[in-house]
This record gives sequence, structure tokens and C-alpha cells, in this order.
Amino acid sequence: MNALEIEMAELNEFVIQKILGEIETNQIEVQRCRTENLPIEEKNAVFNVCKWFDALRKNLIPIVKVSVGFSENRMFKNKEFKTLREMACYFDRFKTDEVGYDKTDVTIHFADGFEYKRRYDVGMKDSSYSLHRDLLMSVKFYAGLHKPSHLSDAQYAMCVNEQSKKQFLNIYYKYQLMTN
Repeated sequence: MNALEIEMAELNEFVIQKILGEIETNQIEVQRCRTENLPIEEKNAVFNVCKWFDALRKNLIPIVKVSVGFSENRMFKNKEFKTLREMACYFDRFKTDEVGYDKTDVTIHFADGFEYKRRYDVGMKDSSYSLHRDLLMSVKFYAGLHKPSHLSDAQYAMCVNEQSKKQFLNIYYKYQLMTN
């Protein structure tokens, strides 16, 4: 990133964080608006937040493909997918009730050429596991935006340094992590 991009990212950081925070806290409200008879002002406020988020998402850089390199499971090795959802569905086909997991290296390719590499442990069937949520929570963790309750502040500080915060905040604010 050049100096202007860094400055713009910092200027927009508060606005983006505010919008994303509003979305996270208002997801339940959106659902409630759809099922309950709420005052029109309340409905409008909640749906405006959704509109802001959609506008924000259109400015984020999309994923163009997801590739798998190394994997302990030969069915995953050297595969390419158009989306994270397609990859997750493929992985789900091979999950079993057996204990264990397959270490799998994944590269997420974005439209601007940036590549985000990480390891996924693809294992047992788990209805609560979401690849998208795992990706988002991992990025938020290293960006300094999400400290798990089981970690003390000191333990979290050991995991997250200023360099990782800068790098992962950039990923969090610049790239589409949830829509693909």
C-alpha cells in the first residue's frame, strides 16, 4: 500500500468499523423486523444499516478463486474452486464421524492479485463449523478486533503484535471475506 492508500484506510477505518459493528449487533434486529410488527422508524433504521453494509461490500475486493496445495487427504490436494462456498461444500462431502482431521493448505486469491494463505484442519462432521466464519474470526483475531474470552489480555498481546494488526486490519477492511 502506498502512503495515500494507508491514509485513506486509516480515515475510513472508523466508519467501516462502525458499519460492521452495527451490522453484527443488528443481525438479530433485522430478523426480528421480518417476523414482528415493529414501528416503521425502527424497521427503517435496521434496514438502512443493511444498505450501508451492502454499499461497503461492493467496494471490497472480491475473491476470484480458492486453491488447495498440500493436504493430508489426497481428495483435496491440488484442487481449485471458484468460491469459498464451493470449496466448503466439496470438503463437506468427505467429512466423516471418525475422530481426526486432515491438514490442508489453502490459498485465497483476490481480484487485485493479493493471496491469503492459511491452513485449515478439515475433519469430523460438525454442523456448527463455518469456513467463512472461521476465516473472518481468524482475521479479526490477528487484527486485534476479537479476543477470545479464554485468553487474558497478556496472552492475547503475545499473539497479536503491531505488525499483525496492521496486516490483518488491511485484509479485514479491504477484502471480501464473507460474501463468497
